Amino acid sequence: MTPVDVYRRWRLALLVTWVALGVAVGVAAVLFLLWAVGVV
Repeated sequence: MTPVDVYRRWRLALLVTWVALGVAVGVAAVLFLLWAVGVV
């Protein structure tokens, strides 16, 4: 396994992590807004 392979895998893992975090935050925000509107 060359350093380039390591870099690519690390970069891919980082990208997947950020995408997952973004999706989680987006879903949480939507659920929170729906809850706030429903309560009010």
